[in-house]
Amino acid sequence: MRASFVSILLACAVCAVCAACAGAPSNDPATSLDADAAESLDVPTYDARAADLPHAPDTLDADADADAGLADQTTLPESVEADPGPPPSDVQPTDAPPEDLGPSDTTPDLDAQPPSKAPVIILMICDGMGKAHVDLVSTYATGGPGGLAMHGLAHHGEMATASFSGITDSAAAATATATGTLTLNGRIAMDRDDAPLETVLETAMALGMPAGLVTTSALQHATPAAFSAHRLSRQQYLDIADDQALVVRPTVMLGGGAVFALPAGPDSVRDDDGLIAPLEAEGYTVLTPGDALVAPATAPQKLVGYFAPEHLDYVLDATPEGGQPTLSHMTEVALAALDGGDGFFLMVEGARVDMASHGNDLERMVGELLAFDDAVASVLAWAQGRPEVTVLITADHETGGLDVVAPAAKGTLPEVTWATKVHTNRRVHVFGQGPGSEVFDGAILDHRWVHAVARSRLTSQPLEVPGPILVPDGRLSDLAYVAAEQTVETGFGGA
Repeated sequence: MRASFVSILLACAVCAVCAACAGAPSNDPATSLDADAAESLDVPTYDARAADLPHAPDTLDADADADAGLADQTTLPESVEADPGPPPSDVQPTDAPPEDLGPSDTTPDLDAQPPSKAPVIILMICDGMGKAHVDLVSTYATGGPGGLAMHGLAHHGEMATASFSGITDSAAAATATATGTLTLNGRIAMDRDDAPLETVLETAMALGMPAGLVTTSALQHATPAAFSAHRLSRQQYLDIADDQALVVRPTVMLGGGAVFALPAGPDSVRDDDGLIAPLEAEGYTVLTPGDALVAPATAPQKLVGYFAPEHLDYVLDATPEGGQPTLSHMTEVALAALDGGDGFFLMVEGARVDMASHGNDLERMVGELLAFDDAVASVLAWAQGRPEVTVLITADHETGGLDVVAPAAKGTLPEVTWATKVHTNRRVHVFGQGPGSEVFDGAILDHRWVHAVARSRLTSQPLEVPGPILVPDGRLSDLAYVAAEQTVETGFGGA
């Protein structure tokens, strides 16, 4: 009887080990800032189901994605027809460009000529923002759904968010977005074979364009890090800070994380001379907590702002005495610093919707999402009359399993339920306007498509359609497995 349970308990042990690793706190004081790093599993889990195969229904279903898990699939827009090809077990990725079906009244032409001016790509990521988050905040702020600034963009689709580790963390999601490659949770612009991946920010800079990052988290946190560093663990904050300041060197970096940049002392976790002097030697204006953020008179301008020791304060907790800039203000200054006429890439992250949702803190979540939407409004105002600008807005994943029990009046927080305090695989929104963004309209895609559109715009090359990807299940070296024996007699199955 004991032997009959060994194989079952073996599988259970795998899950238990992975769950334990996901929740294990770090003993490194330099990692204390990371509210969501417990989900960057050191021991990834795999599933043999297809995460991204183009065989889903043809229309968006508002209810079909609840706890969809790795079965989330990709629905291509009409203008990007995919050949179903062989059965899923035989499917290989393909870089073939989309079939040109010609223009129609409902399907934009992906081969339409881009504007003659240098391309501008502005990617806005609201960490943890699920569809219920958006509907709730829109109703709270405007009295009904569809009332936020982000709803004003021309195109709307959805994103499946699974990573090679199953339910994604911010590092894997941002890596897929920044590089077009799925990877394991916790990895920063590195693939599952430990190889570094070129990010879209690095692509822009290699082409001679300025590029920038704006976030309400520490700049070394997972999402901005995945655009500007290459590390096997998102918790390598000092190494990530070094990559950003000494290697990749984005033109503009605005956010928190001063403790990882200042020289050794009471306000730093470093044991060296820090990163301020090397940045200034490269021509950067460097701001630290308490410094005022002012838009430069000319562009491009090298600008770094570490405005908080770690993350910026929640909007509801911020005070004028704190001197921290808002996400909207940082975004406006970044636009001014980057806009020198040669095109640019900018990633803007509203990081703390995720952190509030980890704590099931509805009030702070609402404040952070409204602040993110204010930044969206600033971007849309700046982009008005600029046909060369592509704006994409999405989330890396949903956090908390939020559902509204009953709607409430404008200005009133509704009754809600939270299914969890961690991430889910619920689909998230993607909104877009400008050249290339039409590919998302009415489609269910994944984060690799954001990279594909951004790279196509930056390089003026045809869109490279991401191929179907199977979640791998064949590497025992990727699995932590422990044999377990049943030690309690159950009587199940007879003597």
